[in-house]
Amino acid sequence: AALSKAMLQGEVEPTKIPACCLDILAQQIIAIVAMRDCQVPDLYRSLRKAYPYRDLTTGTLDSVLEMLSGRYRLSRPLSDAPLKRTEPTEVQPSRPTALEALNPRVVWDRINNRLEALPGTKHLALTGGGAIPDTGNLAAFTLEGARIGELDEEFVFERRVGDAFLLGTNVWRIESIETDRVRVAPAPGAMAVMPFWRGEGPGRTLDLGRSLGKFLRELADRLEDPDRLEWVKRECALDTAAARDLFRHVSRQILIAGCVPNDKTILIEATRDPLGDWQLLILTPFGSKFHLGLRLALEGVLTNRMGYRPQCLHHDDGVLVRLTDTAEPPLDLLDWLDPENIEENILRQLADSPLFAVRFRQNASRALLLPRALPGKRSPLWLQRLRGKDLLQVARRHPDFPIIAETYRECLQDHLEVSALAEIIQAARRGEIRVVTRRAETPCPFAADILFDFTAAYMYQQDSVEAESK
Repeated sequence: AALSKAMLQGEVEPTKIPACCLDILAQQIIAIVAMRDCQVPDLYRSLRKAYPYRDLTTGTLDSVLEMLSGRYRLSRPLSDAPLKRTEPTEVQPSRPTALEALNPRVVWDRINNRLEALPGTKHLALTGGGAIPDTGNLAAFTLEGARIGELDEEFVFERRVGDAFLLGTNVWRIESIETDRVRVAPAPGAMAVMPFWRGEGPGRTLDLGRSLGKFLRELADRLEDPDRLEWVKRECALDTAAARDLFRHVSRQILIAGCVPNDKTILIEATRDPLGDWQLLILTPFGSKFHLGLRLALEGVLTNRMGYRPQCLHHDDGVLVRLTDTAEPPLDLLDWLDPENIEENILRQLADSPLFAVRFRQNASRALLLPRALPGKRSPLWLQRLRGKDLLQVARRHPDFPIIAETYRECLQDHLEVSALAEIIQAARRGEIRVVTRRAETPCPFAADILFDFTAAYMYQQDSVEAESK
């Protein structure tokens, strides 16, 4: 309803153009050098003409060129092991990082400050170009060679020849499973399973979240208005049944919790789960990017104070934190966060998050450090994950590795709302945003979606033990 209202009013979200993306910069440098040798000063002036790289510095460009010319391949990685005392005559052998991803892509003649192509540079640029990350899907073809769609590699792995599945409005039977494609034939009337695809949900943006919060505040103010149904039908293009259900939902929330989370109100409630442990819900309408930053910040604070990392989940509607062996739930949780160093707190938690690992692999692939397979040959996504994990382990030992810096930039600027989080916490402390706390036996209606997702997230997890190798 809030989205329809914003569309009818002609509201458009602002477009954010990423600046100085080092993964795309590396890819473009390889493509340029593949076509012709060039002087570094001329390359720098050419790159600065592109709007996203208008603020590119020579130091940043040099760091990318060092990565592409194989500096990290030749440098010895830092070691966590203690240094051994050796005799003065004993020579310590150097152990270069033996990863193909760190091999040089271009030659950087430091004396003449000139970039030259290697024998495989042009092939790498032609086969690895592009910015859309690989999702690991397999193409589905009929026996006659017509392409009908794509299937998730995990779904295909769980199937066998002869299984039938539904794609579109037709039922297809698997005739063969090859390394890069699945061949199918029509199977009308056969018992079929529904395929699944794994992808990232974009989530509610901060701008839409603020519009939703404002709309919820208007709904709460019009609960006693006799013309409320006509108003919401006119403003949001709803029918009578939908308008009535909308007001009923908001009325039930106010009856149980006393308030509705909106752009001026944050609701924090504590309830017991079936085992008797406390679960804290911080409910706001500000969207998943905002709540991911809040979750990371809370995880850092809670880990330091309680000695263990609690189970947390972020959602479009808020953050859920499950606490174990806690007598009293900390309803003043937001007071534990310091707006001045919240970005630093998030950075410490971000490095070990799944988001960072996924973005690093995608950025390394775009920078042509993890090149794609030969044309016509598919690279399994699960093997790409393993190769990206190996590269990340080595890259972490070099604080100046450009793709590490790019991954931090992308996470902070494109996938988190750190500045908005600090502003809202400050506004709550100044009293501009009301924080309502509630301790109850049952959660409020607005918490239903996040509780369902929490159950779904941990329902299929099994006990696992990871052995540490030394």
